[in-house]
Formats: sequence, C-alpha cells, structure tokens
Amino acid sequence: MNGCIIVKTPIAVDYWRFNHGGNSNLIHFLSHMHSDHTNGLSSSWRRPIYCSEITGKLLNVKLNVSCRLVRVLEIGQPHIIPLSEGSTETMTVTLIDANHCPGAVMFLFQGYFGNILYTADFKYSPLMFTAPGLDSSPLIDVLYLDNTYNDPRCKWDSNEAAAKLIEDLIAPVINDTNIVVALHNLGKEELLVQIAERFQRWIVVTPDRFETLQQLELPNVFTTDADASNIRVVTQPSITWKNLTHWNSHSKKTIVIVPTGLFTLSKKKSSYDHPNVYLVPYSCHSSYSELMEFVTKLCPKEIIPIVKDGGDTSDMRNFEDLLSKAEPIIFKMPESVRRYQTASNPHSFSFKFKAKGRGSHPLKRKQVSKRRIARGVVFEEEEENEAPSFSEPNVLDDCAKCASSPPGKKTRCSYSRSIDVIKATSRDLDNVIWTRDLQTKLNTKTWEEECNESKSLEKELTIGSDINRNSNNNISENTKSTNLKALNSRPICRSVHNATKRNEIIIPVKDRLTFYQSVAKMESNLKRSNTL
Repeated sequence: MNGCIIVKTPIAVDYWRFNHGGNSNLIHFLSHMHSDHTNGLSSSWRRPIYCSEITGKLLNVKLNVSCRLVRVLEIGQPHIIPLSEGSTETMTVTLIDANHCPGAVMFLFQGYFGNILYTADFKYSPLMFTAPGLDSSPLIDVLYLDNTYNDPRCKWDSNEAAAKLIEDLIAPVINDTNIVVALHNLGKEELLVQIAERFQRWIVVTPDRFETLQQLELPNVFTTDADASNIRVVTQPSITWKNLTHWNSHSKKTIVIVPTGLFTLSKKKSSYDHPNVYLVPYSCHSSYSELMEFVTKLCPKEIIPIVKDGGDTSDMRNFEDLLSKAEPIIFKMPESVRRYQTASNPHSFSFKFKAKGRGSHPLKRKQVSKRRIARGVVFEEEEENEAPSFSEPNVLDDCAKCASSPPGKKTRCSYSRSIDVIKATSRDLDNVIWTRDLQTKLNTKTWEEECNESKSLEKELTIGSDINRNSNNNISENTKSTNLKALNSRPICRSVHNATKRNEIIIPVKDRLTFYQSVAKMESNLKRSNTL
C-alpha cells in the first residue's frame, strides 16, 4: 500500500489501516482512487476523508463510502484544518493537480511541522509551479516523492509523442483489425478520447468502467455496446496468452496496445512478448528526467520516497546535490495535538466498540462471502433416533478416529444425547486439540482423580455465538451419577485459531462437573429458544 502517517503529525495520506491504539484521531487524506492507494478503504470506514471533488464522487460510487464522511477540498485553495480541541493548533492544506488521473492531487501541508509536500502519484508538468501553493516558491522542509520511475533507465519522450505513436499503429489497420487498449480501471481517459476523435469511432468499455466515466464529464465517445466499434478497452490483467490466442482465432486480427512505462524496469514480460502486443511508453508517472527537473526547481531540504519496495527506485542519493543547504526544521508534536490524537473519538469505530460495554454484541462486519461456512462446534437439530452414550464402544472408537484424523478430513464425533448431541468436524474446527485419550483414561483414571487433576487446569470450550450463557443451573443427581464415567472419558477440545474473530463465546471449564453443567445449560437454553 502506497501511503503513510507523516512523522510527528496526525496526518495520514492514503493510509487506511485502522489502529485501536493512539492513532484513532488521525486526519485522513486520499490523493486519488487507484487501488494501491485505497487498500483497506471500504464502505465500513467511519472517519472523515479529505480529497478532491472527483475523488469524493468516485469514493461513493465505487467503494460505497458514505457521502457524510467525504470532505471535498477545492484544488488551488488553502484550507485551514484544526489539529486540536478548540482549534488551538491548526494547519493549512492546499491541493495541487497531480496530472496523474482524474481527481488526483498533491498535498501541500503547512503548520508547526513546517512545509511538507506530498506528491502521491504525479506526472510532472512545469505548470505545477504556477499553481496556487507552489507559485510562491515556498521552502519545502520535507518532500514525499513519487519514486515509481526513479531510475536512469526510465527515460522516454513526452506523452504527446507516445499518443502520436499509438495513432500511427492504429491508422493502417483501423478497418480490418480489432483494437484492444489495456488500461487500469482509472486513468488515461484523455488518450481514449483522442483516439475516438481521431478515427471517429466509439470506444467500447465495460459497464463498470462506464459508470466511472459518467462521473468525469468527458466527451460522449464511450459505449457498452460490444458491436458498436472495433476499439475496446480491457484491464491489463486480461492480457494473457490464452486471451490473445482466443481473440486472434476469429476472422479478424486483434492487436493489443499497452500504454505504460512500467515494463521499462521489468525483466519478464510474459504475455506482453506476444507479436500482436505493442508496449508504448505513455505514462501517468514522472520519468527519471522529469523527477530530476522537479526536484531541481523545488529544492527541498529532505526527500522521502513514497514507494518503499526496497529496490533501486527507493534510493534517494541521486538527489543529494539538488537539496537545499538550509538547516532542517526541528519540531515536536504539540501537547494539545497529542491529546486530541489519542482522545476517544465519538465518531471512531473503536469508540463505538468500547461504548457497547460488557455483555453486548460487538459491531459486526458486513459479510463478504456469499456462502456461510459453519465454524466451531455446530449444534444440529435433534434427530428422531436416540444417540449413543459416551460409554458405548462405537462412540469411543468414533472419537478416537476423530482425534487421530488429519486436518480437513470430514470425520465426525458424537457426544451423549443428554447434552444435546454436539457434532463437530475437524474441517469446521480450524485446529482441534484433544487433551485426553479416551481409551487410556477409562482404564487408568477414576472420576475423583480426573476431577482433582482438572481443577488445576484452565480449559476452554468453543461454542457457537448464538447460545445464551444465561440458563437454568438445575441438573438431576440421577443424571449426574449415570454419566460420571462418560464425563471421566470426555475429551475436552478447543479451537485455538482466532476464536474471538469468529464472534464465538469462550467458556472456562475448571472441572468435569462444571463442563457438564455448562453444556446442560446450553441444551436447556437451546430448547427454550426453539420453542419461541
């Protein structure tokens, strides 16, 4: 994920990893809507997000983020944002067009920390230094730089020259060839408009991309009708040998144009080596020479790479001679900002979670998977036939098989009907630990010995979250005595993999009798709930 929290500030840019610790009151900014900058952001997000107008629209349409959380900032206008309670400490943020994709911006932050420019993904243009924010030539203390192509090999002509090359590829074959353009889900729309206007053809796109394009106020050159044109747009992962073979198996030839500079640094091109695939260095990131020109004009005191992949592009030493010789600013986070950042926030997810209190259900995530898979111990409906008791040999054999079966095998073990016939599978339990060997314990341990040993241990039984703990404690003495031997041989099992993440209740079992009482309570409550 290409995002970070700016050091010694509450500013988080393209950073969506929620922290229940001291970062609950971070101020979140979104530079643009590419997936590597929205990783972790979804409809369940509950904090305000500062962004441009176009990005705000796409947030709602594509990720279902509530409009109430979107704080639109106008590009080119300075905006004052409070950093502490009562606005005793503030900062000014100015958005600058990043020339990367629709809605993409750079952020100029000015406050107690000095002047910080966060470029996010950007394509350098000399006009950036005439934009409000950079037109006054502020001294930049820290530059967070898009270092995607920070490599001397990444040198190519302008995008205008690349667009002309693409037109020259299409022109000779426009009437008898299918043209496929491979792009990301957002970006380079201006190239598609240029192709459409040059050849007077519709551009066929998917309904999902068409929905995005409708938010961008572009010329009417796009359609979802596959038969309307021989020029269509696909995503880059669609360019595979299988698809290329299929597309070229028809009467019409298909060529694929991939406008990107990304493969300049790639040693393996795989399907892009196909003779019908054309890689054209049309990029929405700054080339190496453009980065050098940008840093030369900006002359910051310090540079921090945004893409931290550990490769050569993250090495900023090539900019050392271009940095300002001025003394770096030394600052610390004001106490008022620190208190506000770590205070409980009534709008945050963690505050809502804690406010529920003990005994109530935690907030639930929206289900992503369409199919619900049972986990833990599953309570099934009662069958007409009486289930065998623990003491019967077939049950002991069954449990022994379950204990020795490898993970993922559908071996079932059954328990006494007197405690509602609990059935579980080693597939449903992520990791089952059996703490007693049935056959051995029956022959070597008495109930009293087993009970005394159990009192010194803390054991857990994982059960389904729908069972209420509050039920009747009454257990007949007759039932107890008839099941002592069975309980003595009872294998205690527990799921040790993320039980709490599955909303399961953990019941401590300190001895055999307590275990029996616990399950009997569940049986009683289950029967009661079934009658309601």
